[in-house]
Amino acid sequence: MRSGTLRILGGIGALAGAVAATLVGGALVWERRTHARVAALLARIEDPGLSDIDPVTVPEPVARYLEHALSPGAGTITWARLSQRGQFRASVEPERWAPFSAVQVFRAEPPGFVWDAAIRMTPVVPVRVRDAYGEGHAEMRAKLGGLFTVVDAADEPALLRSALIRFLAESVWIPTRLRPGPHLQWRAEAADTAVATLTDGDVSVSLRFRFDAQGDVVEIFSADRPREVDGGYVEQPWIVRLSEHEWVDGFRIPRRGEVAWLPPTGEEPYWRGRVESLHFETVPSWRPHATLESTP
Repeated sequence: MRSGTLRILGGIGALAGAVAATLVGGALVWERRTHARVAALLARIEDPGLSDIDPVTVPEPVARYLEHALSPGAGTITWARLSQRGQFRASVEPERWAPFSAVQVFRAEPPGFVWDAAIRMTPVVPVRVRDAYGEGHAEMRAKLGGLFTVVDAADEPALLRSALIRFLAESVWIPTRLRPGPHLQWRAEAADTAVATLTDGDVSVSLRFRFDAQGDVVEIFSADRPREVDGGYVEQPWIVRLSEHEWVDGFRIPRRGEVAWLPPTGEEPYWRGRVESLHFETVPSWRPHATLESTP
C-alpha cells in the first residue's frame, strides 16, 4: 500500500476518532445535566395533602376510577421512575416515524417531571430531548448527539402551561396524584367523563378524562394545549388515548398510549409508545374511604 494512501486512511481514522470522542463528550455532558435536573426534582418532595375518596363529593366516574386503580394499602406515590419505548413522528409530510427510548422521573408534589429521550431521527446519531417541569420552571431542550442544539426553549408562559398539562395527563402513571386535594379538583361532566383542574403556583390547567365501563382512563383531552409552531405558540386541541391497563405494585396503569394534535386540517398523531418498566416510591398515608373496595 502506498504511503499516500496510508496517510489518507490515517487522517480519516483520526477524524473518525475525534468525531467519536466529541459525541461521547456531548453525551456525558447531557447525562450530567439530566442527572442534576433529576436530583433537584427529588430534593424537594412534599406531602400532597390528598383527600380521602368520598363518593359524595367526588364525581362518580372519578370515584369509580380511584376505587378501581388504587389497591388498599399500596400507599401514596411520592415519586416514580419509568422507562418507555416507541415511535416519535419526526415530520408530518412526508410522514416519518423515528424510534425512541426514554426515561422519565415524576414528582407528585409539587408537580414536576424530567423526561430524557433518545430519538433516532438519523441512522447514526440520536437526538437527545429533555422535557422538564418543576418549581415554576419549564424547559424543552433537544440536541443532536447531546451536542448540537435543535430546540432550546425555557420558561415562556405557554411552555409552562403546556408542561403542566402534560404532567396532569401523565398522572395516570402515578394514579394517587389524581385523588382530589388542595391543588386538584374534579368536576362532573357525564356518566363516563369528568374534568380535572390542577393548579401549581400561578398556572392552572384543566383536562377532560374519559373512563371505560371497568373504570380505566382511556382518553384525555385538552381543548387548548399550547403548541410550538414556527417559533411561537398556538393553542390547539390535543388528545391522549390509553390502553393495555395492568397492575403494577398495587396500582393500575396504562401500558400503551398514543398522543395527537387535532388541528383544523385533521388529526396529527406524533407520539406512540409503551411503558416498559415502572418503579414507585410511596408513603403509607392513604386510607381508602370506608364504602369503597378494590380488588386487583
